[in-house]
Amino acid sequence: MPKFPKEIEYSDTYNDDAYFYRNVRLPQDLYKKIPKGKIMTEDVWRSLGIKSSKGWQHFYVYKPEPFIIMLRKPVNFQN
Repeated sequence: MPKFPKEIEYSDTYNDDAYFYRNVRLPQDLYKKIPKGKIMTEDVWRSLGIKSSKGWQHFYVYKPEPFIIMLRKPVNFQN
């Protein structure tokens, strides 16, 4: 059984040569609202209350822990 946080939790950002990355852990009530197994658009993840600056994209569904939303943004992103 996954251990859900009580509120949205944000990881520190990390990066490689191409992207910045951030993981967002959802509480169980929000996890129940997401489209299962699908990449969410920015409008969808923002509607859940996830906050982040412009340019972040949901890019991967980690099946062992699908309540963790994996976001990335190009290193050279310009606002």
